[in-house]
Amino acid sequence: MIRLEASDVEKARSALAQHGPAAMYDILAAKGDQYALLANGVARGDSVAGVAAISYMKVVAADSGRPLVDSDIDAIRVSMAQGYLEFLKAMLLTGQSLSRLHKKTLQGFIEIPSLCMAILKRLGH
Repeated sequence: MIRLEASDVEKARSALAQHGPAAMYDILAAKGDQYALLANGVARGDSVAGVAAISYMKVVAADSGRPLVDSDIDAIRVSMAQGYLEFLKAMLLTGQSLSRLHKKTLQGFIEIPSLCMAILKRLGH
């Protein structure tokens, strides 16, 4: 169960600015955020799920005629982390959905299959 308060989101925002997405997700995971565990695999690129997600993004982007380079992947990582912090802030106030964040952030890069959205919903987001 996520045990987040507004001060935790601000601490995570500071970690993102100073140390990058992985540090931010570490803070959120320590507060019980299961999505942060999954997202950290993508941020670090060191888990099976993270490597699979990055590979999938690259394949889909290349198939659509816009191959991703490393700087694109890094930009997506930072943008997703920033968007996730905004989502958490909104969630604390309104209950916004995480699938909306993914769709909005990745919109210019790749098309997100409905299966991915279903997985996010099952994670409670």
